[in-house]
Amino acid sequence: EFLAAVKSRVMQPRFTDVFSFHWVGYNAIVAYITQIMSEEIGIIFGGLGLIIIIALWMLFRSLSAVIWPLMVIVVGVGDAVHILSGYLFFRNHQLSHDDALKSALKKSGTACLLTTLTTMVGFGSLMFVPIRDIRFFGGIASLSVGIAYLVNIFLLPLFLDLSSYKIRKEPIGFSP
Repeated sequence: EFLAAVKSRVMQPRFTDVFSFHWVGYNAIVAYITQIMSEEIGIIFGGLGLIIIIALWMLFRSLSAVIWPLMVIVVGVGDAVHILSGYLFFRNHQLSHDDALKSALKKSGTACLLTTLTTMVGFGSLMFVPIRDIRFFGGIASLSVGIAYLVNIFLLPLFLDLSSYKIRKEPIGFSP
């Protein structure tokens, strides 16, 4: 707003006929970056979403293993990948669906909880910044990470109950 107000005053013909203006400084840089990002935000997030979808497909080679983490909440994809990979690991070792799910949650649940708590604290620390928008972002991001964890722990197992995972004979990952 500040830069727009200055430009509206300075860019009048009586000044531009005599002077040449070059916009520099912090406000000019922030305005430029904001303009570029607003124009390209769809491409950036679309590309990131596509990368996540491709990575999930390459890891699990299952449509439901791509859909469920994305439905959980995009912030929780990391937790969902840990739980899904643990689940498939135990299913590939001939555990029943229920036992594989329990083992995966037991194995990954604590690690996911700790990473969620540290991420929530990190984002939550932004709520002490004197800039209102940053405080709002910190609160919403912290809350979103916590909700993503709860959704992963409570809803992802329900989603796995709905899908019929076929057990893969080859291990997940790349072979030499």
